[in-house]
Formats: sequence, C-alpha cells, structure tokens
Amino acid sequence: MELGQKRVRNLRVFPFIVVASLLVISSSMSSCSSSDALEKGFREEEYTPASLLRRVETEPERVIEAVAQWHLRRGGESTKSLATEAGTSDEYSRLAEAATMRLATDFLSALERKDWDAASRLKTSLETISFLSFPSFSRASGIAIQALADQRASSIERQKAEVFLSAGWLPPALILLKRSLEVEKGSGIDPLSLAPWIEAIQKRSDPALSAFLDSLIRGGLEGGSGGKGSVEPSFQARGVVTVSVDKGLQIESGVGYPDRVLGSAFQVDASGYYLTNYHVVSSEVDPEYEGFSRLSIRPPDKPEARIPARVVGWNKALDLALIQSAETMPYSFFPGLPARVQAGERVRAIGSPVGLENSMSSGIVSASGRRILQRGEALQIDAPLNPGNSGGPLITESGRLAGIVFAGLRDFQGLNFALPASWIELALPGLYSGGESRNPSLAVAVVRNLDGSFTVSYAPPGSLMLRQQDRILSIQGKKLESLDQGRAQLALMPEGSLCCVELEREGRVIRLPVLVSALEDISPKRLVKTDSVENLIFGISGAVFEHISGSRGQGGTYKLLKAWPGQLADEAGLAEGDVVKIVRVDIDAGSRAIVFDLLVKSPTKGYLEKAMRLGASLELDNIL
Repeated sequence: MELGQKRVRNLRVFPFIVVASLLVISSSMSSCSSSDALEKGFREEEYTPASLLRRVETEPERVIEAVAQWHLRRGGESTKSLATEAGTSDEYSRLAEAATMRLATDFLSALERKDWDAASRLKTSLETISFLSFPSFSRASGIAIQALADQRASSIERQKAEVFLSAGWLPPALILLKRSLEVEKGSGIDPLSLAPWIEAIQKRSDPALSAFLDSLIRGGLEGGSGGKGSVEPSFQARGVVTVSVDKGLQIESGVGYPDRVLGSAFQVDASGYYLTNYHVVSSEVDPEYEGFSRLSIRPPDKPEARIPARVVGWNKALDLALIQSAETMPYSFFPGLPARVQAGERVRAIGSPVGLENSMSSGIVSASGRRILQRGEALQIDAPLNPGNSGGPLITESGRLAGIVFAGLRDFQGLNFALPASWIELALPGLYSGGESRNPSLAVAVVRNLDGSFTVSYAPPGSLMLRQQDRILSIQGKKLESLDQGRAQLALMPEGSLCCVELEREGRVIRLPVLVSALEDISPKRLVKTDSVENLIFGISGAVFEHISGSRGQGGTYKLLKAWPGQLADEAGLAEGDVVKIVRVDIDAGSRAIVFDLLVKSPTKGYLEKAMRLGASLELDNIL
C-alpha cells in the first residue's frame, strides 16, 4: 500500500414440540450404524442420526447441513432413490424438523431479549431452510416459514438502526435505517416513526444527513454521481485531516531515524469519527506488532497540532479503519448515498501527500473492477497521488463521496486505486461496533466462465457443502451476476447463519444450505497449516487435475483435465490433456506466497518435456 507510508402457530409451543420430536427420533436410533454417515470428508461416527441428535440443541445449523449432505449421498432430490431407505429417511426428516424448531425457538427468544444480531442470524438461517426442497425438509420448511411470519421479524434491521441512533452514531444508524426500509419495501413509511430521527438530525445541523433522510422518505435514493452540488470543494477539504503514526526510532547502521507513517482521513461523523486506511494505522491494533506506536491527527488549520486519536474499528480485507478524536471538523462526508462512478468520469482526491495537508488533485476514473484488495473491486484513477494520500476521500465533481484512496504503484504514473464508496457504506456499521470486522464469505474461490457464470475453483478444508467444479447459480435466491455483487450480498449476511446456494453439480441443479463463515478463516497462515500441497496448487493454479502416479503433491504426476480461462495455469500455457509432474514446492507463509516447479508433457507437442516455474500469492483475490 505505497501511498500510505513514507517508507402461523404460536412459536411459544416450539420448546415442547422440539422435545417431543427428539423423543420420537431417539426411539428409532438403536438400529443406526456408521453406514448411515455422511459423505467423505466427515468423521462418520459424528454424523450418524444418533450423533446428530446430540447436536440439535447446540449446533442446529450443522445438523441442517448434515441432513442435506445425507440427501446428496443418497441421490439428491429424487424421492425414488430414498424408497429403499424409508426408515432412515424418516429419521433425517425428524432431525431436520427438530433442528428447525430449535432455530425458531432461539429466534423468538432473541426477539424477546432484543438481541438483534442473534435474531438477524437466526432469521437468515430460517429463510434458507424455507428455500430448500429436499424431501426431508418439507415439514421443516413449513416450520421456518411459520416462524418468519411473526411480524417482528421484519423490524430487526429497524431495531438495530435505533440502537445506533440511541448511541448517537447517526451515519451508521441512517445506513441501517435505509436497509430496514428496503427490507420493509411495500409496507409504506410511517412519518411519525421517523420523528426521533428528524429530531436527532436537526440537533446535528448536518445538511447532508437531512437531505438523506428526506430522500429516504421520498424513496428517491439513486446511486449515480448526481447533478452539480452546492458544497464547494474548498469547504469539503476542511473535513480532511492528516494522520500521523509515530513508531519511535528505526535503527540503521547504528543511527536512529524517526519512524513515522503519514496518511489522510476524512470525517464521517460530526462527533469526531474519521475514516482512513487500515494499513496507515495497523501498528495501533496489530497484535503481531511489538514496537512503539502513537496515533494523532493534524487539522488543516492547525499545522503545528498533534491531537491524539484512537482506532475504533478496522477491516483488514477492505483496508478500512475508523478512528476517533476530540477534534471535529466543519464538514463531514456521508457514505450513506455513495456515488457510483464509471470510467471517464472526473473525480477529485483530497489528502496530505508527503504531509502537505489540504492538497487536492483531479483526474478521471480510468477503470473499475480492479481486484487489488481481497474484498471490493477497486476503482483505478489517474489523479496525481503520493505517499500520504492514503485514507483521503475521492469525490465526484458534484461533491458526492465516490471512494477512499488506498494505494498506488511505485514507479508507475497514473496507476492509483480507491475503494468504491458502496463498500464504505456496507462496512461502516461494523466499524462503529468496534474491534476487527470480519467479512462474511462462502469461503471458496470462484472463477468466471466465458458464458458469465461462476464455478468453484478452490474449496479449502472445512468447505463441507461446496466443492471444486460446482457452478454457482444464485445466493439466497438472487442470481450471481458478478463477483463483487455476490460479495456485497454476503456482506449483509451474518456470520454463522445458513445461506441457500443454488448450484449445478454433475448436471443437476440443487439448493444447498451453506454455513456462512468469514474470509479471515482462510487466511494464508491457516491454509498452509491445514490444507494439502496438492489442493493448494490446484486451487491457486485454477485447474482441475487427475492423479496418475507417484505421491500426492510434491513428486506426484497428474493429468490436467481443465484449465479455467485467465487463471494461472491457462496463462502459463497449460492445456487439457497435459501430463504434469510436481517437482518442487516452496511455501513462504511470511510473504504469503507459493512457488512450484513443474515438468510438463503436452500431447499437442509430441510429449516433449519442458520445465516450468509458477508462483502466486496465497491471498486469493477471487474468494466469494
């Protein structure tokens, strides 16, 4: 990151129904054996009906996954394939019912105790079950739909918004209010219910927030760059500060040099909250950093000041951090109505290049959709930027927030990047919640096919439902149209909830419940420890191999069955039918890279042998 551094039944009966169902299941368990276990990759003794019964109360989502896995093993959605195993089928049906009842009961409990995060997670899981069409889920689906019929279910997002409002966090509160109105679409907006919001905004005297709430009420939220704004760029620059992180002294050849990181930040909340890049302030919160670190900000009108600040929340994958200081600026940038800019549009960047505060440069959006970060497809811009600009706002000519500058390429003029403001809008509530924000994910890498569809190219250990070569069609009922759209949709799904993934596998279209994990769970360090060399090479190279002879991984010989267009294997010239021997593999967890040497024999070239070295980052940029 060069720019940042100088260097409907009453749900109350559910507990009884759960107990009754469990007793019925228990009475039929004695005849079950390990042959009823789920497919390869599970420890069979943990997935017999008897074992799953013990997990209904504590891990109902896992039980739902397990029942779906049993169906896949027994022939999928074909009821005919289950005819010879009617008894076992009934047991798994009752397990699905019991697990769904457990989720519904927990959902009601979360609503009653006003635990909105838990209620949101459980609501998502129940919605997922209602999408499933496996035979064992027929009654479970009815239970899920019945639980969701509770009228309080639709108010969860609104309740979360009001929690933020009561805390005085207006920008994230308004973003959550916007989401709640989208969930309640069609039910109409009661102006009286927005009275507390109007009062809070009037006290804040922020024209941008007032305009946003007015737009919400009128239903006129458009994401374009908009017309000519009334805010002068020079006034907007007064909402940007210089960020300084003092890291003490750096010793070189016995001589100590001041070690400082410079960046920029822009105010998003008139109570002193600023947004910057994580890499600018990482030493403040990174547990692996053991040196001295002190964060301060410098307002543009007080060049001598060093005002203490603290990191509130951060998101590594998006390279975002929320900081707070007692110092407030006269202008705030509101991320709740992000501008969606296109190539060719003019933009301005405000920041502190090499510490020169209040600097403004302009240029155009060169391109969008650049995969530079692990989350969020970046904007490529040609505005002149330098170290110290990181964390500054990118705005349109009309004054709308278009993104946050985060990186530039050394020795390449005009190649600078910014995270789109739409991702800031998605991330801001999580940053206000404090600590590290994790990024909900299906935890698989996907590649785009020539027809525009997406196929799983890498499934790490622990990916129980998805596998390599699955073609993903939709997520929670919405068609997967782009990698960024799928990631944005998952960003709104609570970690730990079930997600319905519709996919095509071996010619069949099926809908599977997949437990939402986090991008952080497949970090390079974790993959190196848990995954096999063979699977890592397959996933990173973007190819499907068949083992022919020798050991697995290093020393093994494979036949290449498929190389996805534009991926590492394809770019290296490997093609279907090639015979590949993995000669040597080097994995460097520190630099997060893998290098492997291959001997390749191609049938199209008379099986002449050639040596090849391929390397790639372990931080995959195509994780969905």
